[in-house]
Amino acid sequence: MCNYSFTQHIEIRQNFLGDKFYIKRTRLDNANTLDVLKVNPDASKMYKKAMVRTRLGSVLAASGGVLCLYPESFEVAKVNSRLIGSVLIGGGLTIIYLNNQKKSKAVELYNISNASKDIMYLPRNYKTQFNLKSTGPNLSVSF
Repeated sequence: MCNYSFTQHIEIRQNFLGDKFYIKRTRLDNANTLDVLKVNPDASKMYKKAMVRTRLGSVLAASGGVLCLYPESFEVAKVNSRLIGSVLIGGGLTIIYLNNQKKSKAVELYNISNASKDIMYLPRNYKTQFNLKSTGPNLSVSF
């Protein structure tokens, strides 16, 4: 069981291998993230489904890797096992990537539902821009 308050904002940090989740600079693993998300049933359900599918993608990618590395062991009906292994790796990695995005959406759903008035929450796609231009004697400010 995790020791985190259930109304805290979960920070999402993008990484090459997938998004990582943090509360107050402490990284959350899947179990702790799921414990925090249990407050919001929709986010919890979405995260659980993404976790199961990510595991399925991992199994497919690992079995494809085994077929590529040891093709002689799995010669079934003279089919090119390296080709089958490559397809399994590609399919597994695609499943993992898409479900990591669903995990992030579940955390964003939790953050939006628990945003309080004193904490300004900006969605991940939001970019703050401040432009200051001087055109002769005029000054232009835009947000």
